[in-house]
Amino acid sequence: MFEILDWKWKSLDDIKTHQLNWGSVLRSAHVGNFNMPTIFLAQEWFPIILHEFLKWTANIYEPAFLKVWNAKVAISENPDSPLTHDTSLIRNQVMEVLWYDPWEKSSRPAQIHFDSLKKLPSSNITLSSEFLLGFPKLHDFLLVLAKTHPRQFWNYILENWTILNSEPSDTESQRFFNEDIEMFLTPEQMADMAFENLKWTTETFNGWSEKNSEWIIFRSNIYILLSTLVDFYRLNWDPRKSWDAIHFSWTQMMNYLIRNKALATENQKELCEMFNILKKEFPDDLPEKISFHLVSTEWIWNIVTTDSEKKKLQEAILESYMELQWNFRLKWDIQKEISDLMQEKVAIMSSEDLKSEIESIFNNLSSIPAWSRKMADQTFKMLGDPEKEPIIRKNLISLLLVKENPIELDWRVIAIKDTIQRIKTDIANLQFGISAMSDELPVTQYDILHNWKTIGIPEQVRSLSMHELWEHIKYTNNLNKNN
Repeated sequence: MFEILDWKWKSLDDIKTHQLNWGSVLRSAHVGNFNMPTIFLAQEWFPIILHEFLKWTANIYEPAFLKVWNAKVAISENPDSPLTHDTSLIRNQVMEVLWYDPWEKSSRPAQIHFDSLKKLPSSNITLSSEFLLGFPKLHDFLLVLAKTHPRQFWNYILENWTILNSEPSDTESQRFFNEDIEMFLTPEQMADMAFENLKWTTETFNGWSEKNSEWIIFRSNIYILLSTLVDFYRLNWDPRKSWDAIHFSWTQMMNYLIRNKALATENQKELCEMFNILKKEFPDDLPEKISFHLVSTEWIWNIVTTDSEKKKLQEAILESYMELQWNFRLKWDIQKEISDLMQEKVAIMSSEDLKSEIESIFNNLSSIPAWSRKMADQTFKMLGDPEKEPIIRKNLISLLLVKENPIELDWRVIAIKDTIQRIKTDIANLQFGISAMSDELPVTQYDILHNWKTIGIPEQVRSLSMHELWEHIKYTNNLNKNN
């Protein structure tokens, strides 16, 4: 069984503990310009595997450009070509920006990006091809899946980077085609080619080969399944036990595996089918069950920073917010305890005691908030009507709760809210704002390597679950809108 779960109730500390206890933690990414959240995860020593195939138009990574100092410089003469096959590096552009030639013999922009990512301090970054090839039975797995799920072998790239689409044929072969070309591959040919492609990609991205190769592109689900199974093997876990795998993901992956119910149902069914088939074929190599826990990295956008002053202010906001939540919980607990006592008290009151308590409240309306005075007035007018006594008792409980409200906690909450707003103003004065995504200048691995910057987060964040952190972010953002 392969199940997909949202790990929003776990914290960064929980994930790190899982990793240190030989648990599986991965972040899948692409070769190109890393953004701040992905650099932060690399900086934290979480393993990152780089899927090599990517079109130059990819919004996040934009591999046709080198991004540094908030500038974007074109480094490819063929921006429409696939990342794996582009050999049109504009070398003088790279040297002008980086002040050195990072790879003298390279003709591939992909190698420039991969070289820079390998140089990041405290990082654990691997090509997906290298990662998958570490599994001795990879070819056997590919052959089984090529027979049972040929649609996972999605596109075919020719040496001149022409991309062919695919569809099942009337035979056992898979049809690859465009307007001018048609070809058929058997499952054995697809598995062989995919396996050889992985070796070729490893050699090419490491600068050991410059010749282009024909290439098969996998769909996302086969990458998800195989990388999870390879990590199971890599960490030497017992196949008799269940396996918990944690995977950091960005919006797109969260969407097609969890948030979009139709897509998530379809993808989970397919992943489960593929896993069950492999488990049946290789019972001694795979766990009985895999729980694939997705962790959204969207929250990191809102808190990562390279500015030490902003980090201190963010920590102050978070500390105030946590104090605010503590006071809310305390107030709720006190009000519940008072409510229980009031219900007991009102339940045993005689009719005369009930009347006396209502009259006392009515004669001192100024002692209760304005919004509850109307209820007191209406309840007072019900006195003397035996049929209204149940309503009178119910209203009296509410009025007593208002009367006994712990006012000092309200003042404390107001003071904390004022503190949060003041700190947010200080951040705005730094021209950063609370949201790193919208206000702080973008940082890539090239900025890190040039300036030896580090990306920080408020330390309290590490112990908060993803859900708690999102609540904090939503609260502070709404507070900003309301002021």
